[in-house]
Amino acid sequence: MADQFPATELPSSQSNFYPQGDEDSRAIDQELNNLISRLEDTFNSEASSAIAEMPPIRTQILTMILNTHTPLRWLPAFLQKWQDLLTSLDESTLTSIDCVDYCQELMALAGGWKIIGDIANARSTLGKCFQVLRQHLKIPFADPEQLEDYDSRGLRATAIAAKKLLLDCVAFQIATARNKTLLERQAAPALVQASLSKEFWMLLRKAPLSVEIACFLAQNLMKQRQFALVMRFLDHSPFYGEDTALTLIHARALAFGGFYRQSIAISESFPQHAREVNTTATEALQIYCDQLKKLLASREKADDCLRLEEYAEAAKGYEECLTMVDPADHKQISALLFGHANALLELGHLSKATNDLRKSVQLNPANKIAFVRLQTACLQLETERIKNELSQNKAGKKAYTRSLWQAV
Repeated sequence: MADQFPATELPSSQSNFYPQGDEDSRAIDQELNNLISRLEDTFNSEASSAIAEMPPIRTQILTMILNTHTPLRWLPAFLQKWQDLLTSLDESTLTSIDCVDYCQELMALAGGWKIIGDIANARSTLGKCFQVLRQHLKIPFADPEQLEDYDSRGLRATAIAAKKLLLDCVAFQIATARNKTLLERQAAPALVQASLSKEFWMLLRKAPLSVEIACFLAQNLMKQRQFALVMRFLDHSPFYGEDTALTLIHARALAFGGFYRQSIAISESFPQHAREVNTTATEALQIYCDQLKKLLASREKADDCLRLEEYAEAAKGYEECLTMVDPADHKQISALLFGHANALLELGHLSKATNDLRKSVQLNPANKIAFVRLQTACLQLETERIKNELSQNKAGKKAYTRSLWQAV
């Protein structure tokens, strides 16, 4: 077995968005590798004693991983190593060890897979557990317990617990598939979206390190325009910087909240820190980052033109920005419309400016300056209308008087 399990190491941790530095990560790597080596040594020496010695060592490893800021950096690799060690035992070895302890280790491993949302591996591990239980139960599972000896009763209790865990996994899969289907609907009512958020929060409690569920939850919160909640959720979660899709959602939420520089920063940083880079998803993140930088540069140029009283250039710049902005970024659109309206007011295009100000206030009612400017523009527009009516009436009276004199 020593040849089958050479001294391997978990993937090296890289610096990430959290304040946990490289030295801390290397120290955790070293300590984890030492503990895993101890675990492998017990399997290489004698399997029967390895199963008995495994619980305290793997508990120590799991505690260390879960106490870090980024448990997903180490947990999947350790679960895979744990699974490899358990599945390496052949049939002759299983007869010489305590099957109850072995099946309980398989159940604990399945629970670990469930925590990160890997239900396929969890069910596969439970399948191995049921296979061992069927082989070693002396009395069929449906027969009365009174006919069993002490060992068989332990196996029966383990089988009941494993069955309960399997049912939990199946229920989790069904709920995830159902809620995913509802999430993919383009125009779901607000009540459905609110209910979906509750469902995803419940699923996340059952699988607190599931990147997939976290992504579904963040997507649904974005649909509800709860950007502040998305930012708080991803800022202080173990998923920060662990997945490209989640990072893109985080970047968009930051931008929609007005934190454009931070949005660009995490978009640019992610490829440098990611352990496994999805090329397609990373390209989408990079495209978004480039578009946001281009938009901010164009808006800054338009703002400068407005300050320098180059109103025609400013209006043109804001119009260009409006073609580049994300349609869901109401705050940015509102600011661009406000700037465009100011430029149009100076150019004398009162009607168009009023329309822009009205749209700007609708998108961002908190902008009191835009609201005041809208009221002022409406008054100016009304004043222009009254002046036009008076001038038309005056012109009409003059024409009528002239016609009377001509008649005389």
